[in-house]
Amino acid sequence: DLIDEMVTNAQEYEPWPTGTEVFVPFDQDHHVQEEGGLDGTITAFVDGYYIISWEDGATKNYYDFDTVDDFVAAFKEFYNDGDDDSMSDGYQPWKYGTPVSWEFDDGWYDGNIVEWKPSSKMYIIEWADGERNEYTDLDKVDQMVSNAVDDGGTDDDDTDDDFDDDDDVVDNDDDQQDYEIGTLVYKKFHDGWWLGTIVSYDDGQYTVQWADDTTDTYDGDSDEFDQMVQDAAGIPSDMIDTPLYAIGTPVYKEFEDGWYRGTVESYHQLMYTVLWEDGSRR
Repeated sequence: DLIDEMVTNAQEYEPWPTGTEVFVPFDQDHHVQEEGGLDGTITAFVDGYYIISWEDGATKNYYDFDTVDDFVAAFKEFYNDGDDDSMSDGYQPWKYGTPVSWEFDDGWYDGNIVEWKPSSKMYIIEWADGERNEYTDLDKVDQMVSNAVDDGGTDDDDTDDDFDDDDDVVDNDDDQQDYEIGTLVYKKFHDGWWLGTIVSYDDGQYTVQWADDTTDTYDGDSDEFDQMVQDAAGIPSDMIDTPLYAIGTPVYKEFEDGWYRGTVESYHQLMYTVLWEDGSRR
């Protein structure tokens, strides 16, 4: 179960040391910042998860090691740390928030770079109309930045004619990612309300990982999914991050075969794991 996996992870994984600096291009509500993003510091690695303190005062637990690895890589890229292996080919990515400009079929649009993915050498750009596109043509992105520097849109040399507006766009109107990876969702099932996290997005479909490590996939265009995100946004962050009952709190409950004593063993996203006297965890 969850706690066993966390222990196994802690035994096999070589964690980042305490004090490692991290960065995200969005705030704690996963809204992309107009300029820059949030700096943070890894303050602990315990029982198979990281604790990160952010500059806005929030302290959060992270169970997804790949996410933390991305935070560390993003810090190195944003502050142009030359030791970052992802830039060993000599390419220096543009910083988060860098302005861009491009002429589409219906006119010039301004935007900003809101994410750089080193593993796929891909930029995500958010345009003034709110649409986001992904670009892997680095020369094209360089030209977009140059256009913005030149006050966006004086195409005297027809520079943009060398690029097709659609030849490098991964996203389109039918595949628009509205929510960042890591955004929380909240949904009522037959056994109660559950908190989950968006862990991936592909072709209009969001995959949500719930507090018990199960996953479900949802249509990003559905009203149901929008409501799930809104419901999670209404939960105070301190309620999510801080358990009402401390680890070690004794509990007592009647099951079909009698009463059992137990102890609160862990807490994650509004879900407690209890170790019962018969050795089971629920």
